[in-house]
Amino acid sequence: MRSRLSSVTVRPRWVLACGVVTLVACALVVVATVVETLVARPDSFVFRPPVTHPQFVHSVVLPITWVLAAFGFWVGLLGLWLRDRRAYGTLRHLLAFASVLGVGLVAVASLGFAVTHLNELVGDVAEPTGMVSALLAVVGGALALVGLCLYGLVLARRGPARRVGVALVGGLPLTAVALSASAFATLLLAVAFGTLGSALVDDPTPAPSPSTEPH
Repeated sequence: MRSRLSSVTVRPRWVLACGVVTLVACALVVVATVVETLVARPDSFVFRPPVTHPQFVHSVVLPITWVLAAFGFWVGLLGLWLRDRRAYGTLRHLLAFASVLGVGLVAVASLGFAVTHLNELVGDVAEPTGMVSALLAVVGGALALVGLCLYGLVLARRGPARRVGVALVGGLPLTAVALSASAFATLLLAVAFGTLGSALVDDPTPAPSPSTEPH
């Protein structure tokens, strides 16, 4: 009985923490987008640059920021899945799993790219890391884009996360299309996941399972 009560009180705190982490990730995306736009890349590559050099910003600060943001988004999706998993059917479970897996692969790929940038900065060659990261990015990106769009579409139909579903369905395709035209397209991604983070913070209570919903 005691363990059951403790799980009821602790679980929403985990969901709340996931929401906060997601909102922090959104803030990091905004900061990274603005910094990447304002700080021009140097004309020539500089090895072991000082911290005030633009090369340091593009090879160290920005990659680390994107890694933290990617893992923050992954935490948010995982928190949504864990919060509402008792109310999910088989289809939602599969789409949630595909989305979490896809974003997780992208996050790991971003970490690999960051390591590659750091190795290049000190003059080391890290081609295997870069190749593996590129493969993970392609597979994870495709899985995340398709999975999140379908997952968002299902969520937008009904349930406690309708606004999250609408944000995912609208934000992700727009980001993918507009990214080739403007670097600020990543702000659309921040808005989509910001909606997810705010939803987890506003309502950390797990959704009821179909058997416990009032008739």
